[in-house]
Amino acid sequence: MRVLLFGLLATLFFSSCETLDQFTQFDVPYSTTFDIPATPVAGINLPVLSIASPPITTNIEQKLQGYNTSTDLIETVTLKSLELTITDPATEDFSFLNQVTLYIDADGLDEKEIASKTNISTENKLTFDVTGVNLKDYIIADEFTMRISVEIDETTTVKYEVKADMVFNIDAKILGA
Repeated sequence: MRVLLFGLLATLFFSSCETLDQFTQFDVPYSTTFDIPATPVAGINLPVLSIASPPITTNIEQKLQGYNTSTDLIETVTLKSLELTITDPATEDFSFLNQVTLYIDADGLDEKEIASKTNISTENKLTFDVTGVNLKDYIIADEFTMRISVEIDETTTVKYEVKADMVFNIDAKILGA
């Protein structure tokens, strides 16, 4: 009887924790675009390019109001997903890349690696492996920038316009809780 009661209490406890997580965890999307220039370089030593995104305004206070929380109640922020899509030329793919690494930076903070991709296929959309590091300080800043490091494995003659779609998962306390 005690085992049954303990099992029932444990089930109630863990299911209520999952229910609470619905109210304390939420996703915030951000997007930016950048260009990968043409690299008409012949020979063995093709370049590794470092490309910075324009600053991305977080508007985090406004976004948190919809969840009845604020920046001082944020516990952790992690990158949940990151996708790059070639928007122009639309008929091209990422086969010219060997490796891509993305970094985040904000004023007064050290740059951090947040995602990478190797074994690039012949698609025009890349889904990244994310590092899972806590990015709270970057998201509560007024703005952040992305730096994309790309290792080219074949020459290109066109500039690629690329869109980065990021989803950050925020775990915060609810006001009054």
